[in-house]
Amino acid sequence: MISSLVFLFAALTDLLDGYIARSYKAKSRFGEIFDPLADKILILSAFLGLVYLDRVNAWVPFVILGREFFISGLRVLAANEKKDIPVNALGKYKTVSQVVAIGALLANLTYSYVLVAIAVFLTLYSGIDYTIKYYKS
Repeated sequence: MISSLVFLFAALTDLLDGYIARSYKAKSRFGEIFDPLADKILILSAFLGLVYLDRVNAWVPFVILGREFFISGLRVLAANEKKDIPVNALGKYKTVSQVVAIGALLANLTYSYVLVAIAVFLTLYSGIDYTIKYYKS
């Protein structure tokens, strides 16, 4: 229960931070780099903890981590080639689906594996979408 509340608090403060930054148009290069990184660390650490608790299969965080490494590599290539591939709604849906799946797993809900499957699908699909956009740009 406490872990659920800590995760929920972290996820909500991330949403609030993003809302405040957009409201005040307070964008920074630091925020552009480290906010998504903090999201990934939060999500991966939660999934790894859930693997430890035997609530999710170990391949789930590895799929997520693999996608993130691959897309990070594409972002480096895109930057070197002066290509701009902006974050789109699909990436945001991916992150939200991961957070919802983690919340369901922490709460031990019976349908949590369906939410994990949706999160994994969106993780892979958004990675494919980003890859296609990289090659088309």
